[in-house]
Amino acid sequence: MNETQTKITQITFLIALSLFVFTNAFAQSLVFRNVTLIDMRGEQPQPNMTVIVSGNRVAKIGKNLRIPKNAEIVDATGKFLIPGLWDNYTYTLEAVKNNFPFFELLIAHGVTGVRDVGTSMNLTEAAKLREEINAGKALAPRLFYAGNVLIGEMPPRRSNRWTGISTIVKTTEEAKKVVESLARAGVDHIKTEKRTPPEILKEIIRAAHKYKLPVVGVPPSFIIDASNDGLDCVEHSAEIFRATSNKRNEYYALYRDRTIDKMTMDESYAFFGTMETDVPYYEETLKTLARNRTCVVTNAAQTNTFIGDFELIDNTRRRFKTEAQLKVDLHKAGVLLLAGTQLSYDTVGTPGLVLHDELNLFVRAGMSPFEALKTATANRQNLCGAKKIWERLKRANSPI
Repeated sequence: MNETQTKITQITFLIALSLFVFTNAFAQSLVFRNVTLIDMRGEQPQPNMTVIVSGNRVAKIGKNLRIPKNAEIVDATGKFLIPGLWDNYTYTLEAVKNNFPFFELLIAHGVTGVRDVGTSMNLTEAAKLREEINAGKALAPRLFYAGNVLIGEMPPRRSNRWTGISTIVKTTEEAKKVVESLARAGVDHIKTEKRTPPEILKEIIRAAHKYKLPVVGVPPSFIIDASNDGLDCVEHSAEIFRATSNKRNEYYALYRDRTIDKMTMDESYAFFGTMETDVPYYEETLKTLARNRTCVVTNAAQTNTFIGDFELIDNTRRRFKTEAQLKVDLHKAGVLLLAGTQLSYDTVGTPGLVLHDELNLFVRAGMSPFEALKTATANRQNLCGAKKIWERLKRANSPI
């Protein structure tokens, strides 16, 4: 077995026991003996640890601990314990609404939290579901959801990214009102799509931050400006290729002037094929994202499969750095990466398992298993607004 295969095996092996903790989190007392703990506070594994779970909290972690009476004891020799994984880019609520078994599959693969980026589900129902999950009444990943996607205009072609789950926002006044409505409905963050003009996105960010809601967007060619305006996270790491190319202004104009709607796939590919990376601008973009603590959500595993959307299967990206190289560049520049899969009920990939593929790709690109795991665990706290959830877990001293 070569070094890369060994690292991939390590990551895959680490996932199993976190699932066991989560699915048994509501038992009275559960004790893991001789487990190797990776709590994401340090890269070095902590061998021969005892972890005591009481109710739905990790009560004690250490060695030679006193075991509670009548506790269920698990000999975890040779096993690893990690935090549950987060998939930071999903359409889970749409899948659940349409009776797809996403909750079950995600939990089965160790995913104990998801960021949902857009849904047509009634937000009162979504809030009730989130409350039931948090109270332990429903076995499902924790939810961090956006409600409707905000978009400047509806594209003529269908996509799971906007069709049936979007609200059109054409003015700054509309932006304020829609954000306020979503905030009052209890969403956890605001999601915007590519066809949101810069001035509208800026107002959305301003309004959302008033309610302490983070904003995640897909700016086509003004990532530096959006980051400086306070954008909390960039969706689609692969978008950075085109947004930092020598044709970024022409690329944005295709959407601003709706020219993209009249182009055939071949014409689109032909244009994308003329793009070359503007290296100084690319490097400045990465520095800006790192300086402003603007996260970047990945979806490499999903874009390596066929989704039926030319934006996601564009082979002309090979003219730039590979996606794997991009992840390493972002990581080295200090940009916070969040592992995501763009998972929906009509895309390729098994819920949960495709997140494992995402982490495997990071390791194959050159990241250490620990750094790859951080993109689906500890980095989660850096998406402003998610801190309230993460802080509750930290106060409980919980690696769940």
